[in-house]
Amino acid sequence: MQEFIRNIHFHMKQKLSCILTWVLVLSTAIALTLGLCQLSRTPLPWVDEILWVSSAKSVGSTGIGTPSVLLQFPKTGRFDIFYGPVPFWLGALSFRCFGLSIWSWRILSFLFGTLLVVSCGAITFRLSKNRFYAALAATFVAFAPDIGSRLTSGRMDALTVCLELAGTLFLLGSPSNKAGVFAGFLFAGAALSSPRSMPFILAFAVAAILAAILSQNIRLLSVRMLSLAVCACLVTCWTFSVGLNPISWFGFIHSASVGDRDNVSPILGGAWNYSVDVLGAAPHELVLPLSVLLCAVGVLVCWKSLAKSEDLGFTAVVVAVNFGLSLLLISRALNYQIFWLIPIVPVLLAAVQRLSPQPSSALRIIQAVLAFTLVMAVGVRAVKVAEVFRSWKSRDPQPMASFVCSKVSKNSIVYGPSRLYFYSVEGCGSTYLFYEESLSSKTAFSVN
Repeated sequence: MQEFIRNIHFHMKQKLSCILTWVLVLSTAIALTLGLCQLSRTPLPWVDEILWVSSAKSVGSTGIGTPSVLLQFPKTGRFDIFYGPVPFWLGALSFRCFGLSIWSWRILSFLFGTLLVVSCGAITFRLSKNRFYAALAATFVAFAPDIGSRLTSGRMDALTVCLELAGTLFLLGSPSNKAGVFAGFLFAGAALSSPRSMPFILAFAVAAILAAILSQNIRLLSVRMLSLAVCACLVTCWTFSVGLNPISWFGFIHSASVGDRDNVSPILGGAWNYSVDVLGAAPHELVLPLSVLLCAVGVLVCWKSLAKSEDLGFTAVVVAVNFGLSLLLISRALNYQIFWLIPIVPVLLAAVQRLSPQPSSALRIIQAVLAFTLVMAVGVRAVKVAEVFRSWKSRDPQPMASFVCSKVSKNSIVYGPSRLYFYSVEGCGSTYLFYEESLSSKTAFSVN
C-alpha cells in the first residue's frame, strides 16, 4: 500500500512538473512575442542606437564603420574597430536584405536576445538534465530587465553574450575537435562584437586550465584550448586586416577608453571610476581586493562540485571569474549586468536542481527567493508593457515618416539633432547628418 501511494505521489509530481514546464515555456514565448510586437515603438530612437546603425550603414556602403551621421566631423573614429566588426557586418547585411529602417536594425538585437534565452535554457538542461529547470532558466532570462531593455533597443550586447554562451555549450560534455573549432568561431564572434567579452574569454581559459588540473582530462583541455586558439587566430587575422595587431588593438581600445571612462570605456576602465566613498575608503582601494576575494571564494566553492560534476564545476568557475574580471575591467559594470549576471543564471539553477533531491531549510529559502525574484521580474515587465500599449498610438513612427517624405526631396542632405529623425529621413531616401558633434574630443577615437 505504501509503495502504491509513493507511486501515485511520484506520478503526480511528474505531471505537475510537466504542466509547470509548459507554463514557463508559454510565458517565455509571450514575453518574446511582446518584445517583437514592440520592436519599432520602444524605445524611441536614441543617440547610441543612431551611432551604431549609421556605422553599419557606412560599413555597407564604404566598408569603413565611421558613423555616417558624423562624417562632417573629421575627428570621429571607426566604431567597427573600437567594438569589433561583427555587429556592423550583420547590420549591413540586414539593410541589404530589408532596407534601412528601425525594424531592420532592431530585429538583430531581438533575434540574438531570443537565441540568448534559448542558450541559457540549453546550458541549464545540459548541466541539470531537467526540463523544468531549463524552462525556468529561459523564463528568468526572458523576463530579466537587462534582456527586456535589449530586445528592442538596438544594442548588440545580447549578440555578444549569446555567442559566449553558445560557444560554452558546444564545449560541455565530451566535445569533438570539430565542436572546439566551431566554438572558437563563436568566441571570435563575441570578441569582435564588444570588448566587454574579454573578461568571459579570459575566465573560460582560467576554468579550462583549472578543470584539467583537477580532472586530469588532457583531451578535454586540448579541445577547449583549440577553441581559444581558433578564436585568437581569427581575431589576429582581423586586426592585421585593418592595419593593427592584437596588442595595438587593445592599446587602441584602452587609449580611447581613458578619455571618457564614464561613457565609452568597455574595458580597462574598471568599476572604480566613481567618487563615492565606501566605508571611508576610496573605491579603487576596495574594488580590487574584494573582486579578487570574490573570485577566490567562487573558485573554492566550485572546487568540490568540479570533482562531482565536471561540467557544472567548469561553468561555475567561468561565471565566477567572469564576474570578478568584469568588476575589475569594465567601467560601469553594474550598468552592464547582462555580461556577468545572465551567465550566472544557468549555473545557479542547475546547482539548485542538484540540491533539490535533498530538501533542507537553506534550499527552501533559495527556492523562495528565486520564486519572489521571478514574480517581481514578471510584474515589472507587465507594468512596462502596459505603459507601452497605453501610449501605442503616439509611438507610431509612420506619421513622422510620411511627413518627412512629403516635405523632403529624395537624395537630400538633412541636418538635425541626434534623435528622432534619423530613421524617417534615411527611410525616405535622404541622408541625415547631426548638426553638432555628439561625441566629445575625448571620445572621438581614431586609428593612426
